[in-house]
Amino acid sequence: MTMQHDVDNQLMSLGSYSPIEWLLDAGHLQYGDYEAWRMGEFDILEKHIHLPKKELVSNLEKAERFCHKLGLVGEVQPFSGWDQSNTSKDLVISQSPALTALLQKQWTRQEDAPQMDLFMDNPSVVTENILVEALANRHWETAQKYVNKLYQQDPNHAQLHGYEDLVAFGLHTDDPVEDHIDIIDEERTGLEQEIVPLARQLLQQKSRDYLAPAWQRIAQSLEGHPYNVAYPQSHASYAWEQMQSWQQVQHSIIGDESYTHHGELLFRLCLAYYYQRNREQSLIALIQLIDLKASHADSELDDTLENFLNRYPDDNFKSVWQRFMDLEDEQPFSIFPGWLLLNEPGLLHHIESSQADSIKNASFYAALQLLQAKQAKDSDRELSARKALNDINPLLLTLYLKKN
Repeated sequence: MTMQHDVDNQLMSLGSYSPIEWLLDAGHLQYGDYEAWRMGEFDILEKHIHLPKKELVSNLEKAERFCHKLGLVGEVQPFSGWDQSNTSKDLVISQSPALTALLQKQWTRQEDAPQMDLFMDNPSVVTENILVEALANRHWETAQKYVNKLYQQDPNHAQLHGYEDLVAFGLHTDDPVEDHIDIIDEERTGLEQEIVPLARQLLQQKSRDYLAPAWQRIAQSLEGHPYNVAYPQSHASYAWEQMQSWQQVQHSIIGDESYTHHGELLFRLCLAYYYQRNREQSLIALIQLIDLKASHADSELDDTLENFLNRYPDDNFKSVWQRFMDLEDEQPFSIFPGWLLLNEPGLLHHIESSQADSIKNASFYAALQLLQAKQAKDSDRELSARKALNDINPLLLTLYLKKN
């Protein structure tokens, strides 16, 4: 993915572009670390950004050039603390002024950029901006105070009732969710269909910070609940995913003993490993997902699986997938697990025996046996494994010989 693509995506979904939001979306910054920084648990955010500084700066500079090309306006966005002990303190992003300047801007379209004369002439604009900050910082009582003030200053304000709903829902998130799957699912549906669109409309880039406690509340209430096919999104992993809390996504899935039988959970696990920079385990989970689906759709690609594969963010995998799809002679999808392993032979060193045993796909098993025989330098075993692979599909043996 290019930085231009990422900027366009943010503009389309949130109406503006924020480098911090990009870091969270791309998995270069874990939301839990970002939240801990806002709560004052550590001082400098840069130490928790998982991207080499040279690459980070290069990407941010590319994004800035693209923003200028689009005619966007960059405005400095100071970050204050969320805890009572640091609410009035500007937090430190980096000890480098240049990197701080790159990360601290929010880019908006010219027509959406705040005008200073409007601020001076219209006190309700100032009130609204303070209200937005209070909602993003989860200071519900302060937000309620400024909703009341906005009522007095501009009782016909077009977004007044929307802000009032956000304050009410924010206060609601302080209460526990009743431990019943129907009630939890109803709350999740209301959050997704009503509150999320409203928060994105009114708070834009700050909507994630406002919404995180609501998703966390639902995720915590669902911990320990097994996956239910009747409620596929009422699993803790789904709620953690909305926050990009990938470590919690992983833990909630691994803790569900049935996860290898559910494509949705396996795909979330793929993403969780990927965004935690564990590419090998991500691909192994993806092979488990493909194996699950391939066993039910021999030569036809299941629509759900195609959606998963198209959403998988790893560019190298996409290249392998595209080469398979572009083969002149169409191949049965059941051989794709073997094709993937032969294109990613390094996975051999990361596949645990229990994982290998759980994958029943014949092409994967034959490719695995061949790679293991080659690694052991067992020529007789390798010759036998080559024959077994050829019997399954000659194209796979051709691929192996080409790469070895």
